[in-house]
Amino acid sequence: MKTFLSMIGILTLAQWLFIGLLHVFLVAQDKRSPETLNKLHDMPVVGGYFPAVPVATPEDQQREEAEKNLLQILEAKKYFELPAAFSAEELSELIQQIRSQKDDLETQAQEISQRREEIQQLAEDYDRREKELLARQSALEKRASSLQKTEEELALKRSIVEDSADAIETSNLKKVATWMNGLPPEKAAQLIVPDSVRGEGAEARLQRYRDAAKLLSLMDAEAVSKVIAHIDPLDWLEIEKEKRKLPLKKK
Repeated sequence: MKTFLSMIGILTLAQWLFIGLLHVFLVAQDKRSPETLNKLHDMPVVGGYFPAVPVATPEDQQREEAEKNLLQILEAKKYFELPAAFSAEELSELIQQIRSQKDDLETQAQEISQRREEIQQLAEDYDRREKELLARQSALEKRASSLQKTEEELALKRSIVEDSADAIETSNLKKVATWMNGLPPEKAAQLIVPDSVRGEGAEARLQRYRDAAKLLSLMDAEAVSKVIAHIDPLDWLEIEKEKRKLPLKKK
């Protein structure tokens, strides 16, 4: 008896194991369709472990599809429902608001257009003024170039005139120096620095010393040494200062 019960227990466990593995297989293979489950339900012994699943007939499928389409139509209808009709006052107010907004937009458009024209005018004025400034700058540059050229020409002419004047002065001084070389030292000294030099103004006296320095630098050294002896030491000191300022000793 004990052996019989053990056999029954083993068979029961084997049956449960088989049913479990079969469920796992169906899930893994994705074969739990109503048709498959119904076939297993009809099998003896193991059928009780697989409940019957109702299978939809073609009519049921058509009816289900029709219900689904109807629900979709009802859902879509919500998006096309028109609002409730406006009253005359509401329509009048709405029209007034639309007109007011239209007027505001037209006013803004006019202001923008006017502002655009002003900006365009400013841009044109700026371009015109820039061209005028560039033209004036070009004219000033030409004028500056012309003035510089004129200045250079004047400087050259001044240099030529000064050189000519210096040459004439030097030539005349040489003639006077030659004449002074033949005069007695006392007379030559009196002509170079007369006694009246003390009564002259500072500028005239300075010019007298400059002329004396130039003249003495062109005279013979022997004659100069004799003339110096008859010139007041204070006057000779001033003459010597002017001689040092001469750029070049000429004879």
